[in-house]
Amino acid sequence: MAGVSPSTRQRGPRIAAVIVGLGLLLTSCAVQAQASPPATRDIRVGISGLHFVPDRFDVRVGETIRFLVSNPTNLPHELFIGTMAEQLAHHQEVMKQAPAEQAAMMEHTGYGIYLMAHDSGEFVYHFSHSGEVVMGCHVPGHWEAGMMAMVLVAA
Repeated sequence: MAGVSPSTRQRGPRIAAVIVGLGLLLTSCAVQAQASPPATRDIRVGISGLHFVPDRFDVRVGETIRFLVSNPTNLPHELFIGTMAEQLAHHQEVMKQAPAEQAAMMEHTGYGIYLMAHDSGEFVYHFSHSGEVVMGCHVPGHWEAGMMAMVLVAA
């Protein structure tokens, strides 16, 4: 393109890529929001030191639970929900990150919640399979200290 500087020529594809990316992001958010059924009940989860309180939950297949989580401690905590294999994979991914990126990674999993000290929040999770599921905190040192809770999902 005669008369157009190289930086101007490069902006067009970059802007198009950003627009396409935003469109995909918004589409995936809309699809995800539609896929989650409404919560059938609430479960309150507290944190005491490096423990979830309570540390065992019973739910049924098909239930969609809104977890209301409070962190009254002086430490940040994560509540990540998944099978033990998913917990271990998530832990490995978190530990690969530099400390500054760890919180951002934990915050955007979609399978739980990340709370700063003295914070509270909620997340919704649909239980589609029977068996045991684990809630874990993968803030460095917390998982190693045993910060987990068991969820028994009955058929």
